[in-house]
Amino acid sequence: MTPSNPVPNFFRSLLCTGISLILVSACGDSKQSGGSTSQLKVTNGIKKKPAEFNAVVKIGGCTSTFVSPTTLLTAAHCHTHPGELPTVNGVKAIRNVSMSDLTGEPRSYSNDLRVLVFPNPISPDWIPISLAPTQVGDVVTLAGFGTYDRTTGANDGEFRYGTNFLNTKEDLDRLLILYGDQRGSVPGRIGLDSLIGSGDSGGPLIRDHVIVGVNSFGSSGRGGEFEGKSGFVAVAHPKSKAFLDSLISQGVDIRFDTAGTPDRECIDVRAERLFTLVKFAKPRSKVVSVSGHWQASKTWAYVSGFGYPAAEWKDRPLNADAPFGSLLVFGKSSNAESLNYLGHWNGVFQAKEPLLAAALRMHDVDGGLDDNSGTVQACFE
Repeated sequence: MTPSNPVPNFFRSLLCTGISLILVSACGDSKQSGGSTSQLKVTNGIKKKPAEFNAVVKIGGCTSTFVSPTTLLTAAHCHTHPGELPTVNGVKAIRNVSMSDLTGEPRSYSNDLRVLVFPNPISPDWIPISLAPTQVGDVVTLAGFGTYDRTTGANDGEFRYGTNFLNTKEDLDRLLILYGDQRGSVPGRIGLDSLIGSGDSGGPLIRDHVIVGVNSFGSSGRGGEFEGKSGFVAVAHPKSKAFLDSLISQGVDIRFDTAGTPDRECIDVRAERLFTLVKFAKPRSKVVSVSGHWQASKTWAYVSGFGYPAAEWKDRPLNADAPFGSLLVFGKSSNAESLNYLGHWNGVFQAKEPLLAAALRMHDVDGGLDDNSGTVQACFE
């Protein structure tokens, strides 16, 4: 799957500096710390939606981004009602979990992350999450469906995107901060001072085609040079990453940008293929995550790489006790060997010896592949 590439190349050549500012109001959720609950949108943005942004969608009064075909990333202060399972493209979410739900931390700007999971792939477009920290001065793109003029509060519900640069970081680098000197809308203008507004909550902050932050709040500035402030949760921060990793370990499909992680190789395994073959750039000994969903036929529900529940597959022929629909792993540790069956994914997979190559497939025992669909991603280290 090829991720979206939202950042225009010419923005990268701009050089900027960073400045700090004081937060004076919150965006969207009265339960968060701070002052009033004024909800701030992308000001000074371009009113159009290029194909690169098809992964960014509007749900209710917030903005969200697909980070895989089945998973949306947004702000925790969106979709907070108990049992709220939004619908996108006619498909209802099956899970709605915030970072504070899993960590037990009180909700704050710094952990303002929420993930919505859908039962089957519904978006062909997605943007991966960055594994590399941001640096002050980085040129970034922000996007959403919110207020485009913070002076008048005008909001037509249309998508807009704009640019800015990372001014500073707060709360031990958990928050990424942008400032802007314009509160009004300048039609068709794209400068380096776009901010967020009401309706942009949960929208992405993008650098070099990958997500580096999620919109948490917007506020008024201190006057003078800057008129507004926007804050984003840093998704590469270890605490944010731990939240996302915990969901991946439970079978949630969340895609990371692996360009900056040469010690991890990830392979997309399609259900309709007999085998997906890979020769590793360096020997690999374990599978560290399997995300995504697939189904063994149109009559079976979508499942993760763990396969179907035992009650559903117990009467079917099995391969080395692997559940029907699970991810099977074959591999070899030397060029002289043939590929041998090594086991299936059950949350942990460790080869006895480092592997030079592997072959992966769905455990589908009905003899046909044309009724299968979906993809899981397996990451080796």
